[in-house]
Amino acid sequence: MATQIGSHLLHQPQGGKGILLGGVTASARGKLVVLGAGAAGSQATRVATALGANVIVFDKRWDRLFQPGIRYEKIMSAFGGHAEFVEYPEQLIPALKRGLASGLPACINVRVDPFTPYPQQ
Repeated sequence: MATQIGSHLLHQPQGGKGILLGGVTASARGKLVVLGAGAAGSQATRVATALGANVIVFDKRWDRLFQPGIRYEKIMSAFGGHAEFVEYPEQLIPALKRGLASGLPACINVRVDPFTPYPQQ
């Protein structure tokens, strides 16, 4: 429901910028960022993808750090999406650009070392 409400609020009569998530001929598709891939975030991603939006999902779940063998990009590939596995920081931005340019749902699986200390500012 949140995706549909957000889509509605993007229309100009509602004070939005006049963006259609699915786009139209000669118009780019809207971009949607989903924070969290739990139950609500996963459902929002499904709805936004069905509407035709470019969807980016960020998920930060510490328990997943201790399950490093899960290869989510292989699941995405099996469903016909763009999939990449990133091991080094310099690979991340090019992988994100390729994922966005593909025009497909994309999964960029980033390997992290769960035992590396978080940088302090």
